[in-house]
Amino acid sequence: MVIQYIKFKTELTEQEVIEVARKREPQVSKVPGLNRTYYLKPHADGFYGGMYVWETKEDMDNYRKSDLGKRIPDDYKIIGTVEIQVMDVFMSLHE
Repeated sequence: MVIQYIKFKTELTEQEVIEVARKREPQVSKVPGLNRTYYLKPHADGFYGGMYVWETKEDMDNYRKSDLGKRIPDDYKIIGTVEIQVMDVFMSLHE
């Protein structure tokens, strides 16, 4: 299992971010290997993020290369650089 964390700044309001996420949800829910998506609001004005739980790194890479993945910067009106961290899950205490 792989966890992907992204953090970005946007020109959108919180309500607009929610609207974009809901509009994308039917397609995102069909992405192969994507087990769970959490939308996050860091404690910094204008920043939002996401936590994605993937079956494999290959699933994550395939999504990032897909049209849906490539549209993230435009859909969310991202300003500047996106922070991305990818981590392998090596153990879970709770199932």
